Amino acid sequence: MVVTKLPAKWDGEADVIVVGGGNAGLPAAITAHDKGVKVMVLEASGGMASSLAMIAGGTPFTGTDLQEAEGIKDSPDQLYDEAVKVSGGSPELWRALADRQHEVYEWLKSLGAKPEAVLLAPGHLVRRSIKFEGHGPALCKVLRDTTAKKQIDVRYKHRAKKLIVDPESGRVVGVTANDGNKDLNFKAGK
Repeated sequence: MVVTKLPAKWDGEADVIVVGGGNAGLPAAITAHDKGVKVMVLEASGGMASSLAMIAGGTPFTGTDLQEAEGIKDSPDQLYDEAVKVSGGSPELWRALADRQHEVYEWLKSLGAKPEAVLLAPGHLVRRSIKFEGHGPALCKVLRDTTAKKQIDVRYKHRAKKLIVDPESGRVVGVTANDGNKDLNFKAGK
């Protein structure tokens, strides 16, 4: 094991540091903020760098108001079975996704995302792919706007380079990131 010293000086501090301001990072930051902790997001690009912005179709959700309005019978178990069969991957991760996806759908709506239509996506046996107004770019805007409204500290053009580990406890206590000019050390209090 490589033993390193803790930085003599921290360039910033938050309870939680989220690395990456994309479609996983910003929801994590918003959720942590809503739990009452001070959050900092380190994002390598000059804006939200997300594959979500490239979505022009839809995102799979089951048990939605749109499915119900059209009489579509669907369930988290059916989504799980299809996902594991078609795409493989970790059954445990698919189970977690299938069990929590409706909660995410309702959460996105609560932030201002506007579902428009339910589509049949390749590989799915039922229509469950929700097309949101403005597609992926609009969902990105909802997440960015929510982050700004909640005054979450987002550091754009800060590329995370390494985790800072306390040599005595072995706990991760921070992140080193480069802002394009120099390396900066950010302390994670929790």
